Amino acid sequence: MTTIPKVLAAALLCLGLTPLAQATVTGTTTLTFDDIFSADPGVPDDAVADLAPVYGGLQWDSRIKLINQDYYLGTGDTNYSGAGYHTGVVSGDWAIYNIDASAVSFYDTAAFTFMSADVTRATSDGSVSFYGYRNGVQTESMVVNATTSGPTLVNFNWTNVDRVTFSSDGSDAVLDNITVSAVPEPETYAMLMAGLGMMGFVARRRRSLSAR
Repeated sequence: MTTIPKVLAAALLCLGLTPLAQATVTGTTTLTFDDIFSADPGVPDDAVADLAPVYGGLQWDSRIKLINQDYYLGTGDTNYSGAGYHTGVVSGDWAIYNIDASAVSFYDTAAFTFMSADVTRATSDGSVSFYGYRNGVQTESMVVNATTSGPTLVNFNWTNVDRVTFSSDGSDAVLDNITVSAVPEPETYAMLMAGLGMMGFVARRRRSLSAR
């Protein structure tokens, strides 16, 4: 069976064109942050770590940090056993948080759909503000009421954004299982339709010549 990508490539070649480079985000992806250190036994299980500038097809602000669910299960000032740093980790051992409750962003060079995320407040119940942007213009916003006791699954379904910013006054926000999806560029559809039209013309031309 001929797949759509093969048809698209063939259609574009009929026009003398090459397929557009795909967006960095491809398909639909849930980012769990649990695959980053799975092959690195040198990373302790009770750690806060830097998140790479590029992960899961997205780019990340440097003030977004990785948190292991066991990090704040120690003693003294770091004993936050009931805090969102621990309760907000949904899958595996890792999640992310905005250090010092600052406004931070994840983004891409092309549009994507921000579908959902599990949201928890780290040290006190309250709100987490989310904003979506496209080409520097704010197009979406949502205020999420979150708690420290456990994550709130929020369905955003923001289509055609290239940047998502979140912030949380008075407490860090813990995010896990961020689901994003690629958005095909309009030019891709236009070239696909033009290419398919050209392929149809070539097929009809061949049948006409064969009938003579």
